[in-house]
This record gives sequence, structure tokens and C-alpha cells, in this order.
Amino acid sequence: MPVSLDCRTCGACCISDFAGAPAGYVALDAKDITKLSPRYRRMYVVDNIGRCLDGSTEDGMRLATKETKDGTVCVALRGSVGSRVSCAIYGRRPKDCSMFRVGGLTCLEARRVAGLGEVAT
Repeated sequence: MPVSLDCRTCGACCISDFAGAPAGYVALDAKDITKLSPRYRRMYVVDNIGRCLDGSTEDGMRLATKETKDGTVCVALRGSVGSRVSCAIYGRRPKDCSMFRVGGLTCLEARRVAGLGEVAT
């Protein structure tokens, strides 16, 4: 049965496997990094190998990932994909996250990959 889109019960866009990033998830530019708290920069900004770089603003920085029962997900994701989710840094989320469009082609593909079902039209 088709379902309605509700980001708070989805989280498919936060699954690292969907993005194909080997060591981190969302790409960060210098402005994205400076928006994050110092704690988040120290603990969760990684290079392409997965090393924390203490808030570096050099090219190739990403948000780290974590392993959950849902697979490898963005470190900022809270909750369970397909059930109830939220973003720990929503107010300071990176540009790529804020530009992601609910119901867009990328959204629908992420839902398909996550096995979250057909969307009501």
C-alpha cells in the first residue's frame, strides 16, 4: 500500500550506503564545518579515510557515520530508519542536507534502496 512522505518517519536519505561514501556521509564545505559546534567538529568531521581531523576545513571533509541496526548511517541521525527519526544537528545541518527535497527523485530512490515502500501520489 502506498505511504505518505513524512521525514520524521523515514530517514532513508541518512543511510550512508545510499550515498556510496566510503568513510563518511555528507560532504562538508568550510561554511558547513564552521556551523557545527566545536564538539561535533572534533568528534564527527572526518577525511576521506575516516580520520577525525579536529575540525579541519580542508577539502574532502565529511560527517562521520555510525553502525546501527539499520546499517551505516549519518552520525547525526537519531532513531530508527522507517520508524521515528530526527537529526541531531538539524538547525546547523550542512548545505547538502538543507537542499535535499522531500519527494524528489533522490528522495524516492533513497526510500527504494532502504526498502521503505511505494509513495502515495
